[in-house]
Amino acid sequence: MDPRHQLVRFEIAGVDAEDPLGLWTAVPESAIHFGIEAESAAPPADTPIYRIHLPEDMAAAEAAFHEREARMQQSAHALDSIPDRLDDLVARTQARQKVAESQTVHFGIDELGTGEDVAEAELLNLIADVDVIGASTPAASGQIEFGIRDEAINPVLERAKAQFDALLNQVNDEILHFAWVETAMLGETLARTSVSWSGDAETVWMDGLSMEQIILHNRALRFTTHSRALKLRMAMTVAGGAAKVAALMTNPAGAALALPVVYRYVSQMLTQAKELNALKESIPNPSA
Repeated sequence: MDPRHQLVRFEIAGVDAEDPLGLWTAVPESAIHFGIEAESAAPPADTPIYRIHLPEDMAAAEAAFHEREARMQQSAHALDSIPDRLDDLVARTQARQKVAESQTVHFGIDELGTGEDVAEAELLNLIADVDVIGASTPAASGQIEFGIRDEAINPVLERAKAQFDALLNQVNDEILHFAWVETAMLGETLARTSVSWSGDAETVWMDGLSMEQIILHNRALRFTTHSRALKLRMAMTVAGGAAKVAALMTNPAGAALALPVVYRYVSQMLTQAKELNALKESIPNPSA
């Protein structure tokens, strides 16, 4: 690795889980230094703390931001594509179901996913799992009750449910609390800004900063604000997608698991976007 890039870190503290977009690395709150020079300020309790460590070399700092901003942009493009992809998937699957019914042939929803892309095929497989584990059991009243047996839930869905719950907690914390954004260089805090969800901000600057360093902190603020908004959009994309795929679930109780099913799908789409971008970057540019 180029030694100029070894000091680049995008860290977040004050959260209970990893960043679902993969733009920030979660660290213990004790790993974050709050003071500027002799100052010993600390953020209010439960405040998400974003800290960007940059190398002294301005070209390397610029490259670090460019790479991270490109990753954020590709995640945004992936999220933009998901509503239409899910609409198309639901329409295709329902059309196949109607054809199968007209031919008095029964196919499981996972079998109807033949020919789909990997992420879509896995989504249909998870829906099939949810339908299978939905139990119909006689209640004490003699009536039939539908439910999901917790012990039978697919481990993939269990992880996705925990991750989606963590995402909602992060979004809730960021809406309720100010964010604390710091830019550091060579272990020294250059500037710190407390910023509300609405964009109101207050900044403390280290004495003697260059114009380039001031610009870097402003760029850190923009990146942090946009990444927080993208996290909210991810949560909304999952919620909207769950409403769509619930139409494919035959077990009434299974609709409760539509959220983790779609969260898993969204995560797969984001991962595919990152892998595709990494592949493109690994191909030499003949014009370079």
